[in-house]
Formats: sequence, C-alpha cells, structure tokens
Amino acid sequence: MVDGTRLRVMDETIKQLQDSTSMHASALGSLQSTVEDFRTVGHEQQHTINELANKMAAMDGKLEQVLRLVQATITQQAG
Repeated sequence: MVDGTRLRVMDETIKQLQDSTSMHASALGSLQSTVEDFRTVGHEQQHTINELANKMAAMDGKLEQVLRLVQATITQQAG
C-alpha cells in the first residue's frame, strides 16, 4: 500500500510539473511576442525619426535658399 501511495504521489507530481511546464511555455511565447512587438514599434519609430530628420534637413536647405534670395534682393535694391 505504501508503494501504491508513493506511485500516486509521483504521478500527481509529474502531472503538476507537466502543467507547470505547459504554462511556462505559454508565458514564454507571450513574452517573445511582446518583445517582437516592441522591436517592431522601435523600428517604426526609428524610421519615422529618420524621415523627420530628412525633412528638416530639406527644409533647412530651402530656408537657406530663401535667405540668399532675400539678401540678393536687398543688395540689388540698395545698389
């Protein structure tokens, strides 16, 4: 009877371990999915930042052109 009880306890323990392993695997999968989502968001944000930097650089170039035209116009009017 003692051996039967020990086997039953071992079976229950193995079942609990399998259930726990299954839950941890599911949690790990969820965590990996979340990390991948963060990675995607980070990549998209970096892309947006790069686009904004390019637009600002283009605007800076246009602003310089406008300032040169204004300076040339003022110089011509003064001369």
